[in-house]
Amino acid sequence: MKGATSQKGVASPLPTLTGRLVRGESTEEGTFGHLVIDAPSVPEAPFSCRTVELPWRGNQNDISCIPSGRYRCVFNHSKRFDKDLYLIQDVPGRAGVRIHVMNHAGDEAKGWVSESDGCIGVGRALTAFKPKHGDRVQKAVSYSWDTLDDLHLFTRGMDMDLSIEWAEGVDPEGVQV
Repeated sequence: MKGATSQKGVASPLPTLTGRLVRGESTEEGTFGHLVIDAPSVPEAPFSCRTVELPWRGNQNDISCIPSGRYRCVFNHSKRFDKDLYLIQDVPGRAGVRIHVMNHAGDEAKGWVSESDGCIGVGRALTAFKPKHGDRVQKAVSYSWDTLDDLHLFTRGMDMDLSIEWAEGVDPEGVQV
């Protein structure tokens, strides 16, 4: 956790950020959820946005969203994206899972467009539109670039604890219970 310096020169901890991503449906078009990040001592809190991830495919690399659970997210430089982004740490069987810009995360084996290898994309709202390289309308999140910028402004690059869970009535395979 990064620290701040008080007026007397004594290091003091920055507010603790906690994020909660609740996933709703998971279909061939992607897994869609709602992310809320809170910091009790930050007046602008909480930050809220929509998310898109790959469909649940048993945590298989490059074709599945990551398992539900608790993760530590650190803000650092991504060589792949040449940008500072959140890195989700200690994902079982995975490396390099980030929170970044993306609109679509469908199952490519079933003909859907994906901009993900297993990461989490953020956006303002759930929508549907035809991807640039697609041939049909697909569920997506909108305004991903703006939302990622807003998220980084809100968090100020502070590390965060992230809880990922499935909404009540949805099992990990996306079947409505």
